[in-house]
Order: sequence, then C-alpha cells, then structure tokens
Amino acid sequence: MSNPNILTELPDDGRRGPRLEIDEFLQDNEMTNLFLIAFSNLHKDSVKKTDQGQPNWMNFHAIAGIHGQPVEEWAGVKQWKASGYCHHQLNTFPTWHRPYMCLLELALYKEMARVAEQYDNVSDQQVYRDAAARFRLPYWDLIMPRKELERGARQDTVWAFPQIFKVPQVFVKLPKHTSTTDGDGWTSIDNPLWSYRFPSKADYQSSGRRAVVMNQNFNNVQTARIPLDDGATNDQYCDLAVQRQAVARATMIWQMLNPDITDQDITGRAAGTPVKVNDFRSWEQFANRGWKDRIQVDDGRTFTMPSLESWHDGIHVLLGTGQYYDPTKRFNQGSGSPGVRRAGQMGDPAFAAFDPVFFLHHCNIDRLLSLHQALFPNKYCGQEDIDTPLVPFLTGDKSSDSQFYRSSSPLVKDYWRAGFATPGNVDPGKVVDQAKVRTELKKYLTDTYYWATNNSSPKDTLPTWPKPLKSSWALFGPKAESIAKPVIQRTSMRIHSGVPEVFAQAITLGPVAMAADAAQQVTMTGPELHETAIETKGVLEQADTVNSLLPAGALIDIDDPNKLTVQITWNAKVKVKKYAFDGSFSVHLFTGYVKDDQPERYMTKKNEVGFAGVFARSAADIENCSNCQSQRDNDIIVEDVVPITTILYDYLESDPRSHDLIRDGEHKTIRDLTPESVVPFLKEQLHWRIIDLSATLLSGQERQAGLEITVSSRQYTPPTAENIMGVYGPEIVYPDITSSKPGGLGYVYE
Repeated sequence: MSNPNILTELPDDGRRGPRLEIDEFLQDNEMTNLFLIAFSNLHKDSVKKTDQGQPNWMNFHAIAGIHGQPVEEWAGVKQWKASGYCHHQLNTFPTWHRPYMCLLELALYKEMARVAEQYDNVSDQQVYRDAAARFRLPYWDLIMPRKELERGARQDTVWAFPQIFKVPQVFVKLPKHTSTTDGDGWTSIDNPLWSYRFPSKADYQSSGRRAVVMNQNFNNVQTARIPLDDGATNDQYCDLAVQRQAVARATMIWQMLNPDITDQDITGRAAGTPVKVNDFRSWEQFANRGWKDRIQVDDGRTFTMPSLESWHDGIHVLLGTGQYYDPTKRFNQGSGSPGVRRAGQMGDPAFAAFDPVFFLHHCNIDRLLSLHQALFPNKYCGQEDIDTPLVPFLTGDKSSDSQFYRSSSPLVKDYWRAGFATPGNVDPGKVVDQAKVRTELKKYLTDTYYWATNNSSPKDTLPTWPKPLKSSWALFGPKAESIAKPVIQRTSMRIHSGVPEVFAQAITLGPVAMAADAAQQVTMTGPELHETAIETKGVLEQADTVNSLLPAGALIDIDDPNKLTVQITWNAKVKVKKYAFDGSFSVHLFTGYVKDDQPERYMTKKNEVGFAGVFARSAADIENCSNCQSQRDNDIIVEDVVPITTILYDYLESDPRSHDLIRDGEHKTIRDLTPESVVPFLKEQLHWRIIDLSATLLSGQERQAGLEITVSSRQYTPPTAENIMGVYGPEIVYPDITSSKPGGLGYVYE
C-alpha cells in the first residue's frame, strides 16, 4: 500500500496553469466552488482517525500543525535536529516553505478530485474533474487594489482585505442536493478561508492526539485576525490596516527586487566603484533578516535593504496584533478574563498556520521568491544549505539520503514546478534568454508596483484591477451576475492543445497573466498562442502619469549635464533583538504627535510612517523549538526597513493641508525632499513606539530591545527606456536624525 503522505507534483495534462491571485482565482466559479468544498472538508473531523484506524496526516489540522503546535511528529517523521520543523531565521526559510505550500495544495487537489466524482450526473462530474485539473493554490497579494478610487477619496482607499477573507459563510453547489439546499443546489457553508475552528477537548481526548494549547490572549475556539474584545475577527479593521500599510509594503518589494540599486565602497571592491546592491548581496542576505548577514561596507555600515523574511514577518504581525481593548468587558469566546488584551494566531509562529490566510500569504512569499529566482538566477540557496533535508516533506524514496525534499530538489528549486510563470519563458524547462527574462520582469514590476510605491492612482496602470466579483458564486450564490463565456486569455507556463470548452471562463488578465510572455487563447477547438509581452512604451507612459500626479517638491531638477529630474527617497532601518520580549512585537514610526493611550490603533494612524514586525515564539512555547532557543540564547539581532518617502508628501509646503497636520515644533512642514528640508524635520518630528502582539505599549524598553533606528536617503532616477525600474544611487546615512532619542543610532543611555 502506497504512503498517502508522500509529497508529489500535481498531475498536469496541460490544463493546469500558474497560481493565481485570490481575486483572479474567484473568477473561475467551478474551480472556486470545488476548492471551498474540499477545503471545508479538510477542516472537518480533523483529529479523527481514518477508516483504517490511522491518524489522518493530510487534513488541515495535521498540515497546519507542522508549523508549530501541537508538538507532534507529522506522519511519524522525527524532528530535524530536535528543532521541531522550524526553519525561521535560517537560509532555508524560503525553500522549506515551498514544499509546505505544495503539501496543502496536494491535499486540496486530492479532495477536490474525490468530490468531483460525487456529483449527480456525468456532465457535472466532467465539469468538476476539469476544474480540479486547473487548480493550484491561490496567493494573496496585499498590494493589488480591491476597490475603484472614488472621487475625492484618499488614494489608499483602493486597498482592502480580499472580500472572500471577510465573509463567515460562502455559497456552494454541493455534489448532492440535500434538505439544506434550494432547488438549484445552492447552500451556504462556513467559509474555510475566514477561520478555522479548533477541535474540542473531547475530540482531542477521544483521538489520542495532542491538543493545541494557547494562552489567554488567543481565541481558543477559532482563529481570528486583529481580534475584537470577544475574540472575533475585526474584518473592517483588516481593511483599514491593509489600506494604511500597502504603500510601505509595496515599496519594500520594489527595493527588495530592484536590480538597479547602486552603492559604492563595498568591502572587497575598489574604492568608489559603483556596485549594484541586489546583484552583489548573497542569498542569505535576501532570504533571512538576521543582522549578521547584512551587506557590510568598508566603514562598517550595512545597507538598508529589505529581506524576504522581514517582509513576511510584517504581514504576520499586521494580522496578529490585537486591535480592541476594553478593560471592563469579559470575553464571550475562548479563555480570558476582564482586562486581558487579545491577539490573533497569525502573529505567533506556534499557531499561525491554523489561520487559513497563512497559506495564501505564504503562497505569495513563494511568488516573491520565484521573482527573485528569475531576476537573479545565480543567487540561490548556498552550498552549505542546499542539501539540508526539508523535514518532514517526504519524497517517497526510502533511502536515508533521499527520503526528504531538499532545496536542490526540482520541485523546490524549479519555481515553475510550484506553479509560477515568468515572462520570456514559454517552456521553463529549456534554456532561455536570461537577459530577456530580466527585462520583461522589470517591466512587469514597474507596471504592477511603481504606482503603489508613490501612493498614486492605479487606474491608469492596472486596467484589469480591481477584479469584478459580482459574478462570484461563492460571494453571491443565486444572486451572482451571470456572465458570458467569451474567448479569453489565460496565462500558461507551457502551450498545450486540446483544452476543453469549460476552460473558457471569464478570467481576465491580471498580474500573473501580464507577467507572462505566452498566453492561451482558448476556443472551442483548442488554444492559440499569443504574445502578451508588456510594451516598454506603455510602462513608461504609466510611470510618467504617476510622476505627474506627485505633489510639487516630490521631484527635483538637479544640476547635471543630463538635466535629470530625480526623487530623494528616504528609509528608516530598524535593528532590534528578536527575543527582547515575550513573543512577537512591532516597532512603529510616526511623524508628529503620538497618542499613547491608543496603542491598539497604531497600525492605522494616519501619521504612522510604517512598522517593523518581529515574528517570534513566546516564552511559554519556545522550549518546543531548539532553533528558536538557540537564536534567543545567542541574542540574535534582526533588521527591517520602513520606507518614509511617501508620508513626507503629506508635509510638503505645496499642499495647503500640510500646515494643519503638526501643531508643535519649529519644523512642521518641508519645502521638498532634499536633506536640507527633511533632516531637521525628521530630527524633530520622527518618533517611535514598541508594542507587543496584544497591542500593549512597551514604554521605555528601547534599551532592553537593543533598538537602533537609522535614517538614510538615496537619489532615485525614475524609469526610463534604458532603466525601466529607475536607478537608485548610493545610500547616505544621517545619524543626527535619531541620535538624540532612546533607540536612535548612537544614543547614549544614562
């Protein structure tokens, strides 16, 4: 009998396209319908044994539990070096999570295929077989707009938490009509993307399985995001938090992947020689956020550069930090007592994977990894780590050297096997023109993210977003708008023939499709190849539109033979001890007055610049992870980046509203973004605060945290035909901005 827990690639008969953003995914109603039913089934009876009397290791509880609690050996696989299965803060952080996503994807596909066979008639069965054949796990890209920009509204109102994550119930068409369905087969079920309900104490006891144990800050009945006082998810606040943080998160992606960030005097290079930072920095410096791995220059500085792990951590802390606190109320759900603040499972590594959004977030992390692999093909997991076993993901090879996947395994190393397409690469299995791939990817990144880094309108840049959701069965059921099935384009990593009619759903081109050089034109008789390369002219026109909308003073003309118009961009680098406090925490930066009696509102304050999120195990759970213990014992320091540039727009003198934003101090506005204007302003008006996961203010703890905040600038030349992502110049650090405040660079404590 074959081992049901072996991880294999999804079967592909030619219909399985790349992974889709969740709102793109929803455009395919049959596939979404089957996915939601299957995911709901994986949620149910999650600690009960199989018909053979064995634990079921391929349901949601078991797969989520790999990431932290409950501490048990998944499918009997012993933990790696007694560290649990944890790879956080390691060079294998991105590569371990890739097969983890594939494992849930495989479990969902198998359940979808099983459910497809349960439909009442042959034609429905074929429809849903085809839907399963198209399936890949979707991802959540926080930067994509979900709403149209309304007249007179703030630019950030285009962002929101995806609608499918905010509804407790969804509509589905079940395989067999029951008393709960209407005449057309519609019924509503608990939304498996909204929350996961933990097994009861009785369920754990009867199954003999270890239980998930959480402290009183968490809702121990079901997962919650940015929870209210009763432990329930605050969906409205999820929207607001995403709105306020999207620009900073987009800018971090932009800086993390931009090949044209330059600097000078890198250690080991000739003095004064310009070097492209992201080409120079190692895999370790991209993959994890440890300060010891940062790029060093001759005078001991480290570059202010985001890492994949720091970006990842911020989203966990964003959704995990509690929002509401009323000391007079007693909680209605889970454990707790009056006055105890709440926290969400996404903010704690031990419980994060039980929130279904974890997997769509990590699927996006996997996408960012794929973009990095395509841009920097020679920067991959170092030789000392590439063959580290990625436990517990089984290959099916029983030999001791090959039983687990490794970073060198094709499913892990070859990003297209995990479901990601890149431009200029019709068949990823063959040698491609790497220069073309990089050029097309740079156009894609500029087209998709440049507007967001400037908090500008996306209407001209992303004509296919936001996605129309009124036709979604899941959201509207019998009231969903009917749509025609036109001939459409859908991205594919390879070109196949014989695609059936059912594939011709109304799936419009989005970021995934725009990034691909080849698309399938689906017709009744099969696909037809069409080029979908992004036109350089269009990208530059869109970038020019974005720049034209910037306020006066955001761009400056410099005294240069080329008569360049440039932008001075600003970043804050945050260094802090990962285990300074009991679990996850965040460092928030502000301009102007900080209202300290509302730390639970820091994430959404209009004068909050951004935050650095630290994703760390709590003291109560750290004994279950020797990797985490080692990092704590070594007092490991982590680094993050908080982009400052766009909030400075609010204080430009050219905006009449800027004069009313800050009431106290000598420097309340700035003339432009030059150091002469910005340095004195930030020196006076830049402040920071630390809060824990339950939004408790950790006042006066900067020294304990080992906090060090540094502000720097780079001159940025906007996109041109020669440099489609624009070019960043060398970094200049301004120690005086922060040195007079606790937690600032060089601050001397008494």
